[in-house]
Amino acid sequence: MTIDADRVRRTVAHALGADESTIRPETRLSEITELDSLSLVEVASALDDDLGIHLSGDTLSDALTVADLAELARRAPRR
Repeated sequence: MTIDADRVRRTVAHALGADESTIRPETRLSEITELDSLSLVEVASALDDDLGIHLSGDTLSDALTVADLAELARRAPRR
């Protein structure tokens, strides 16, 4: 399975209830919604379900943009 920024973008949009057409790879995660610990858990759960990867909340908090998150997802351990 290929993990690319577009797939991560769609997953993040769905997890956060955002309009995916407004999200681009360079979009800052903080621009999508107010990120809090619950939002990060929702994103982590969606990435796990949709992509079969595990990213901790600490790792997710390192991502500033959707592209950053896609790069972390590509390097994440698979289930």
